[in-house]
Amino acid sequence: MNGFQAKIKEYIECNNMLEGKERIVVGVSGGADSMCLLSVLLELCKGKQEISVIHVHHGLRENADAEAEYVRKYCDTINVPCRVVNVDVKGKAASEGFSTEEAARILRYEAFAKETGDDDAAVIAVAHNMDDQAETMLHNLFRGSSLNGLCGIKPVRDNIIRPLLCVSRKEIEAYLSERDIKYCTDESNLTDDYTRNKLRHNILPYVTENINGGALRNMFSVSEDLALAHDYLKGEVDRAYADTVNKGMGTLEIIMDKYDLLHPYIQSALLYKAFGEMSGALKDVEKKHIRIIADLFNKQVGRVADLPYGIRAKRTYGGVSLRYMDEVTEGLSAAVVMTAPGIYDFDGKKVILELTGAENISDTDRFNIDTNSSTKWFDYDKIDMLCVRYPDAGDYIVISEKGDKKDLGKYFKDEKVPGEDRKRIPVICDGHSVIYIYGMRDGAGARIDKDTKNILKITVQ
Repeated sequence: MNGFQAKIKEYIECNNMLEGKERIVVGVSGGADSMCLLSVLLELCKGKQEISVIHVHHGLRENADAEAEYVRKYCDTINVPCRVVNVDVKGKAASEGFSTEEAARILRYEAFAKETGDDDAAVIAVAHNMDDQAETMLHNLFRGSSLNGLCGIKPVRDNIIRPLLCVSRKEIEAYLSERDIKYCTDESNLTDDYTRNKLRHNILPYVTENINGGALRNMFSVSEDLALAHDYLKGEVDRAYADTVNKGMGTLEIIMDKYDLLHPYIQSALLYKAFGEMSGALKDVEKKHIRIIADLFNKQVGRVADLPYGIRAKRTYGGVSLRYMDEVTEGLSAAVVMTAPGIYDFDGKKVILELTGAENISDTDRFNIDTNSSTKWFDYDKIDMLCVRYPDAGDYIVISEKGDKKDLGKYFKDEKVPGEDRKRIPVICDGHSVIYIYGMRDGAGARIDKDTKNILKITVQ
């Protein structure tokens, strides 16, 4: 084993790439990088893992057929199973609006995933190298990326491993030359048609020749440090998210009291995570969109902002909520904060608050007040701040004198309230504690008892 192979072996072991794995499927295009990867893995894993090859035929270049045939014949000579998969890149690009490069990448990884299926003991090995890492970092930096993007290419992602990230393209070509291993040259890599090629042919050579000959290795080292920092911060974000974000009824709500205590970086990352949870994707989501959400914390209750993927952010009583825009939620009235006594208008209804002392009610009547569906009585001293609004994420109702709680969405479900109707039922709340669901029931959290001194009467007309 020479120094080149030893370096790759150490990188594989350091990143646990083959721990518990019995099968390696090597993605081989026929180019220098993938031919090197196949050769190294055959030498390092001889007798330990079963190795096979997959070649994805994109059908984009004139010599694509020749490359597929070369890979197939080479595998025959070294007695390694090889499968060639044909994909329709142009068709996918045209039908789904992807660039040719993006469509090819998606189809390539779909073919890889299909090759290993649900086999947890199998991995796909691909041939990204140190030059690819530097190009990716610069590409992400120049177009505006998060910390995660600046980490570059991950050595392990799901069942994809990249053993050559620790070596440069120059080292790879030297290795192939020493062993007289032939490889195909992708003519598209020789032009400056793609952004990556411009970085490869112009920026990186200038840097290594005129600024620092060790720039590639330095960037590789930085990518590893950034990846460690990102992993640590991701853990902090996940913990903050679990404590700060409430889920309910197709809505996420970021609780302002807890959000305000977070470091600005964690705040921003938490908003990205919340948006991703709602949309299922973060493509085309920029910092300006995250700033729009963050700014809502300083706006009045009811203010909204429309964002990509049809998501609407709304300033709520407790913070900021995210939900999909639809016909049902369009035009719902903003929350109204109330103090007693007073009369408040909410979406065509009048909410009347009246205060009276407990001494004005007999002991007999205190627990047997005659109420109807639109009038309820509560212990005013158990209430912090009243608000009338529509249901929001994190709402709950106290259902027993012992303080047992039930998520409002689950309560509606148990009461068989249709999903769309739930959004239009007014609730009177103390924070997220619902003390009165209009036309239905009151919560037990603020009911009057033998110690009540001030009674709040709420009537909705």
